Amino acid sequence: MSTLATTPWFDPPTLPLGSVAPSSGTPALPPGVVTPPAFTVDMAVVFAIIVLAVALFVTGWLAPDVTALLTVVLLVVFEPWTTIGPADGIAGFASPATITVLMMFVLSEGIRRTGAVQILAEAIASFSAGSERRRLGSILGVSGISAGFIG
Repeated sequence: MSTLATTPWFDPPTLPLGSVAPSSGTPALPPGVVTPPAFTVDMAVVFAIIVLAVALFVTGWLAPDVTALLTVVLLVVFEPWTTIGPADGIAGFASPATITVLMMFVLSEGIRRTGAVQILAEAIASFSAGSERRRLGSILGVSGISAGFIG
């Protein structure tokens, strides 16, 4: 006897697979199997917004922060299909995680504009002197130390 048949939660189908239920004329499904919902316009709109967002993130055609805000705006504008209203659209900005990511964008742009990244890159390049192993160790060391303060 199979192990499925001996487990207490297993409920064998009442009709053999492929047989037709007498009342509906549709093939019978085992108990617990749920048929997926039909594809609707609402699903298509949300799927299109997700595909657009992924494409913009992957190609980098827009900056990541602009792409993220555009996605939220599109979800709110298409409220009749997405069911995300203005209050729900801006509710995520109250999350500490969202504010942290936003501040990381601000911090990284500030560091880039000061030229500190360029100076650090030149220092690592001169220290490593063509050795891949030294370059990797230098980058990991700098990343680890900075992550200790930022993260």
